[in-house]
Amino acid sequence: MCKDTSPKELNFVLCGMNHLAHLYLSSDNEEEMVGQFIADAVKGNDFNLYSADIRNGILLHRWVDSFTDTHDLVKELRAEYRPKLGLYSGVLIDLVFDYFLAKDFQIHSGRDLAEFQQYTFSVLNKHEDIFPEKMKSYFFHMKDKEFMMKYAHPVGMAVIVRQMGMRIPRGEALVEAGDFFLNHVEEASGYFPDFFVELKREFQLKRMNLLNENKIH
Repeated sequence: MCKDTSPKELNFVLCGMNHLAHLYLSSDNEEEMVGQFIADAVKGNDFNLYSADIRNGILLHRWVDSFTDTHDLVKELRAEYRPKLGLYSGVLIDLVFDYFLAKDFQIHSGRDLAEFQQYTFSVLNKHEDIFPEKMKSYFFHMKDKEFMMKYAHPVGMAVIVRQMGMRIPRGEALVEAGDFFLNHVEEASGYFPDFFVELKREFQLKRMNLLNENKIH
């Protein structure tokens, strides 16, 4: 979701932080989940190197990114965030939305977040051998830090953002974005429910198109 809204050299690092919604949307198809997870590390037409379901997951991930970036509610929220965050406004919106999904995961999915995290780890563990190298190291870090559980708490999410800012070149603005997240996350509470309902509905339609035509329109 953040590919067009962050500085180019930080693109993969920042996009890798945002994965809960992607994984949830494909959670009824294990290989599609794998595709959703590795998508940011798969460039151009390299998706053709993978099985049909993994390839579909990669293409669906790209579609979700595009749908989110161009949605009117997201554009409205980005306009509110941009004066303070500049190019990082899109990154924070992605994380804010993952926070609201994690916080009320039982309501949105009918599943317990801790159970879903363990299910995700078990699925990805089975397919780790086909991950691009950069995703192998990220997956280890994701398991070690149990990011999904931290996503459900504003303090935990803010810590993740700040730590990422300290690990990357010229990440001072991202450190500050962690503070912004903690102080302004609730301002976005009115945006997420309508957006997510629409995302789930449109995702299923695009998925059906992909299965029928093997491409996204």
